[in-house]
Amino acid sequence: MTKLTRELIEKEYARIEEKKRNLEVFEPRPIQAQYDALFQALYDVDPNINIKANSNDGEFDIRFAGDSGVYRWVYSTLREHGWEPEDRISDDTRNYFTTWYRKEGLPSLYVTFSSTVCQRVQVGTRTVEEPIYELVCE
Repeated sequence: MTKLTRELIEKEYARIEEKKRNLEVFEPRPIQAQYDALFQALYDVDPNINIKANSNDGEFDIRFAGDSGVYRWVYSTLREHGWEPEDRISDDTRNYFTTWYRKEGLPSLYVTFSSTVCQRVQVGTRTVEEPIYELVCE
């Protein structure tokens, strides 16, 4: 083995050992810090949104109310940050709740939405049989 080859191998070992030391010193950011950008974006959409950590199962509960525009903003914000819902919302629902997940295995988000814009809408008709009375005199 030549002197140059030995020096290259020693440099490579030194580089690998340095990487190992750096990995041992590395401390991952706390989970809460990984959510900061998402939570700030959600607060920017709706300052009244309620976000709290659930200590029982480690997930975060997100509750908000509003019209369909607020819901769409929150939904798109969650998607932009890499979250996927377990269930999709139907068009005629007034309340929606589902769990959102990320591939990285981060604690899930339990999202609850209540519509504040409700109205009475005719959805059909029905025929009802009722007794008919007449006055009959003898």
